[in-house]
Amino acid sequence: MLASHFGDFSHVPGAYPDLRHARQWPAFYFGRFTRIWPLHAVILTIVIALHPWYMAEPTVVLANFLLVQSWSPNLNVAFSLNGVAWSISNEVFFYLLFPLVLASRHRFLWWYIATISIVLVVILVGNHFQPVFTEDMGSSWSNFAHVGPPVRFWYFSQAWVWG
Repeated sequence: MLASHFGDFSHVPGAYPDLRHARQWPAFYFGRFTRIWPLHAVILTIVIALHPWYMAEPTVVLANFLLVQSWSPNLNVAFSLNGVAWSISNEVFFYLLFPLVLASRHRFLWWYIATISIVLVVILVGNHFQPVFTEDMGSSWSNFAHVGPPVRFWYFSQAWVWG
């Protein structure tokens, strides 16, 4: 929720150009990229340097480097290397959608909220029939619902709807 508040707050007049026009999107993306990725790359490099024995597969390292690790339904990937970066990975997803949502704010947002609400209900009902506690951190819908950007976007969008 906090990230969406700041994302919406940062879109005050003059902070970024009018994002309803695609030609203005590069300035928005450049601003977001330069605020998030350089520090992430430094921390990821430090983590890899301090823990060389805990080296993940190259594809997992690449996913972390590109900040798309939480896009995997596997929590071992989502929480790999720098575990807390899964939320930043979600922010990357949100930032990719932000100009599109802003351009068609009412149509897209309400459609998306309705769709994700239905998906959340299906996941919650499905999880009701699973064991209460499981150690499985592999790929599953339950794990994807925990960290997956499409599901988390629902929370992110609430600040725009109610804020």
